[in-house]
Amino acid sequence: MHVQPMTTQRPARFEAYPTDRFVEIVETWVNHPWPITTEEAKEIYESIGYRPYVPDPSLFASDLSIDGEPDSYYTQSDGYINTANITVTRRGEKGTERHNADKIEKIYKQYCNAIDTLVSKRLTRRHQQDSATEWFIDNNVNIRVGNPGHRVTFSISSPTMTQLRREEQEMGLASYDEILEDD
Repeated sequence: MHVQPMTTQRPARFEAYPTDRFVEIVETWVNHPWPITTEEAKEIYESIGYRPYVPDPSLFASDLSIDGEPDSYYTQSDGYINTANITVTRRGEKGTERHNADKIEKIYKQYCNAIDTLVSKRLTRRHQQDSATEWFIDNNVNIRVGNPGHRVTFSISSPTMTQLRREEQEMGLASYDEILEDD
């Protein structure tokens, strides 16, 4: 009997967490007291089912990861989290963006509506641009959901990073809109 070797193929279609799973992930990060240490970030990622990547403790693999490769991460300074980028969708194969555009936009809107509801009583400011929406909440955390066209992105910034970014924008030192669109 001849057995064909297994080959791993990248998925051809866009995949996303259901909105209730997305909300669970957002709530876990938003409701955790800040500042968050790197050890706490590891615990948060693991509590929502993301697997640590042993060679680099700042990297994690979601259920949407391809071949268990890390697809989520945090940045840190002095042992405290600056920003966490959490995978909530899997991009389709290159070239399928047009085919998936309506589905991606629908998921993006569902996720934005879910955050609107989740943070409505805690919202201090909401900023929307063509491909992303940001929420600034009462603990000075910044939540960002983006739609760069091939997937939906989710990130959360610490109060320190949120304040730094706000100050840089006010002084005209940086325009993050173009930078963040490429996530």
